[in-house]
Amino acid sequence: MQPYADAMKKVAKEKDTVCVDLYTASGKFMQDIGPDGFASFFCAPKERTHFSEKGAVVIAELIVKDLSAAKTPLADYLKK
Repeated sequence: MQPYADAMKKVAKEKDTVCVDLYTASGKFMQDIGPDGFASFFCAPKERTHFSEKGAVVIAELIVKDLSAAKTPLADYLKK
């Protein structure tokens, strides 16, 4: 997945647009809580693609954090 994340960042830079790097942010979050901790963030025990409601909230919070930090005009519309 890293090559895709790198390509995304490269295109965002070329287009002079904001890049929300969920690959890095979610990866760090998952590492911090460990495999036993993040199981409930997905829909099924062995599945790591689709988030549960709990996982979707965490991902949304990561997006809000990155958009707020990027100081984009969109940040004015985000709930804090």
